[in-house]
Amino acid sequence: MYFLGIEGGGTKSAGVLIDLPGDAIYVQNGPPSALSALGKDACQKNLDELIGAILPGDDRSQVAAVTFGLSGVGRQAQRQTLLQIAKELGLTSTSVLTDAELLHFSAHSSGPGIALIAGTGSICLVSDGRGDYKQVGGWGFLLGDDGSGYDLGKCAVQSALTEHEDALGLSALTKAVLLHYGAGTPTDLISMVYAADNPQVWLASCARLVCDLAGSGEEHALTLVQGVAGRLIELCLRGTKYMSQRPPHQAAIFGGLLSANSPVRAAFMQSVRENKIMIDLVEPGYIPAAAAGMHAMQTAGHAVSDKLRQQLRTLVL
Repeated sequence: MYFLGIEGGGTKSAGVLIDLPGDAIYVQNGPPSALSALGKDACQKNLDELIGAILPGDDRSQVAAVTFGLSGVGRQAQRQTLLQIAKELGLTSTSVLTDAELLHFSAHSSGPGIALIAGTGSICLVSDGRGDYKQVGGWGFLLGDDGSGYDLGKCAVQSALTEHEDALGLSALTKAVLLHYGAGTPTDLISMVYAADNPQVWLASCARLVCDLAGSGEEHALTLVQGVAGRLIELCLRGTKYMSQRPPHQAAIFGGLLSANSPVRAAFMQSVRENKIMIDLVEPGYIPAAAAGMHAMQTAGHAVSDKLRQQLRTLVL
């Protein structure tokens, strides 16, 4: 009897297969499976490839339950499409989570807590432990994504344009941004961003550059990083309003902008300490695909043993 967990995004997917009788674990990376970006046919094809690679003998009748945690399945119609894909792939007893819900589960299991995610976009997901999630933010770059890589990149380009308009002289940050985009002057950035196929990704592409400069002490980059961290704090504080438990609230942070050595993470944590914000930062216990495997077991009514939990905690993909 197998339990399968699959995490999927726009660049790759990952699967964890748990063989319950022997507590054996199989892991496999695969092609992207973001439903909204790929469409049904390509998503189904890539999931079929991943499942065939991870499942011994590719006997799908042996999979007792599967949990998908994919980007692009936030709306009911998309979830229904993924359930149809699972049926056509020969899978039954299927659960569907968004990628954000899966990250929340990886840190808090089925308990209460906050998941703050800041990558190209941003979102805060809250659960009071009763099985429902409350989303704060996550409206996309035209309407939100405060505190995201897109936000940081946009602020860097805006800073370059302001310096040009006010004839302030170009900062080290602006010179680096121009070099990054191959632009001759700050005004060139205007036509470049509007001509980009994906302006969100285009602007977010310089976020790492801004972080690197902030890490070396460049004052303009530091100011932008602190502003982004402040907006992430606001997003998290909005999330705490939906918690029924008394503070402090447990919060886990995810995404490239909040990775271990990021100056945004450092500024975020400094603000939490200095402003005595009532949250306790916790680390996720499992990689997302492993958390999806656990979720599949639990929704099927099977307990996860301490031994299996320990095995799953050691997985790296």
